[in-house]
Amino acid sequence: SSYQHERLRLGALFDTEASANTNAQATGDDTTGSDDEDSVVPPALIRHNSSITLPVTVFNNTGHTAALSAWIDFNADGQLDDTLSTEPGGECVALDIPVTTSASAQTVNVTFTVPETASVGPDRALRVRLRHEAGSSGAGQGGFGETEDHTVSIAKQLAGPLELFVLKDSNGIRTGDTPVPRAELTV
Repeated sequence: SSYQHERLRLGALFDTEASANTNAQATGDDTTGSDDEDSVVPPALIRHNSSITLPVTVFNNTGHTAALSAWIDFNADGQLDDTLSTEPGGECVALDIPVTTSASAQTVNVTFTVPETASVGPDRALRVRLRHEAGSSGAGQGGFGETEDHTVSIAKQLAGPLELFVLKDSNGIRTGDTPVPRAELTV
């Protein structure tokens, strides 16, 4: 939940909510206002041990530095832990990234590594919060600014390196190069 501030928002669209309206599909607040989750387009799938960069569109024309934070429910327990994701059990992938004041929208990159211990599956909550000051939490009131909820799916890392195989038809004519996991290949 957050209190509206016309000069501080995520993305181009904005809505406010006096109390949190969350659900597993991250669409709870869409039934009480507009579908305003437009600051980030999360990848459809993230994998263990992968480095992920989420470009987040922010607007801060308040005259003061604001703070951007983000969380992912890596253990799928429905709670967003405030411990940094670099620590065991942590789910905070960005904490209080400074967002300078500007007359136009900016892109702030949130970069993190998916923990190997992250629960595999679909619909893991991703929360992005822009606040008028540092000190954000994954739960509770967001203060002045905006909070958006999204979902991501988490999968295990692919096993083994990829090798390049030159494919040829039965006459020995090259048909293409295909990267495939290291394995026996029969054409």
